Amino acid sequence: MPGNQMDGRNAVATITEQKEQGIKPAKVIGDSAYSDGAYRKALQQEDIQMIAPQRIKNDVSKGVYPKSAFTYDKEKQKLICPEGKEGSIAYYDRQKKILTFHFSMTDCQKCPSRVYCTNAKDGRRTVGISFAQEAIFEAEKYNQSEEFKAHMKLRPPIEGKLSELTRYHGLRRARYRGLLKLNLQCYFTAAAVNIKRWIKIILERIQAPPPLNLVPV
Repeated sequence: MPGNQMDGRNAVATITEQKEQGIKPAKVIGDSAYSDGAYRKALQQEDIQMIAPQRIKNDVSKGVYPKSAFTYDKEKQKLICPEGKEGSIAYYDRQKKILTFHFSMTDCQKCPSRVYCTNAKDGRRTVGISFAQEAIFEAEKYNQSEEFKAHMKLRPPIEGKLSELTRYHGLRRARYRGLLKLNLQCYFTAAAVNIKRWIKIILERIQAPPPLNLVPV
C-alpha cells in the first residue's frame, strides 16, 4: 500500500485474506493505528479479536469521562450522562457512521461534574457514538486487564525485526522501479531474514549444554 496511507486501513483485508492459506488467527496485536471500532467489529464477525491500545484523537477528550461512562440505548437512540441528563441528537455523519449527541449548555454549566466531563470551550459535553461503539466499549474494558498488558509485551520484538529489515537489509528504500519488482525485493529480503533466524535457532540448539543428570544422595 502507499507509504502515506494509514496502517490500519488495510488491516481487516490483510488479516482475513490469510484464510486462503488455511490460516486464521484468534487474536491480532497492533498499535493504536489498528484500534478503530470499525476494524474491531469487522474482525469480530470473523471471530478474530483485535488487541490494540485506544487512540485519543483530540485534546478535548483527554482527561474527561470516557464514553463508556455514559449509558447508550441503541434501540431508542438515547444517551444518558453519568449525572442522569439526556443528550439530544445533533447530527449523523453518514460517511463515518457516527451519531453525535449534544448535552444542554444549561445542564452542563451547572453540573457539579462538569470539570471531569468536558474541556470544551463552550462548556458542554458532545459525544459521538459510532456504529461499532459496542466493540469499542468492550475494548476499553479489556484494555484494563492483565491479559491485555501481557499481550502488548509481545509487540516490541516484532518492531525490532522491522528495524533489522530496514537498517541492515536495505528495505527502507526501493532498489527497483515498479511495484512488481518492489514486491520481489520484499519477498527476497524477508526470506533472507527468515533463513538467518532459522540458522540461529539451529546453532542455539547445537551449542546448548547437555542437561545435567543429577542423582539424589
